[in-house]
Amino acid sequence: MLPRLARRGEKFDVIILDPPTFSRSPGAKAFHVEEDFEKLLIDALELAERDSHVLLSTNCSAVREHALEVMARYCLKATRRAATFHRSSELPDFPPGAGASSIWLALR
Repeated sequence: MLPRLARRGEKFDVIILDPPTFSRSPGAKAFHVEEDFEKLLIDALELAERDSHVLLSTNCSAVREHALEVMARYCLKATRRAATFHRSSELPDFPPGAGASSIWLALR
């Protein structure tokens, strides 16, 4: 979907990336968040306006906030973009380290 939006010249002020840990679509290859999140983020950054915001989130226990930040830094460098990172606070209904891992990127 994201490459199609890019071909049409679409741009967005806010993008939310919260993919499933794993999915398989008919006629498409399987998606694994640990392996495919960087490509997804690079595609999303191509659609992001200047001064936009991107939420990165996952429930995958293998991808915690630090891993999200490492992937985001790699993707920002690959797309020659800059961003400020904002971490969300711990969710009160979950013990520390449980629940979704999320980071906001404020693109410049």
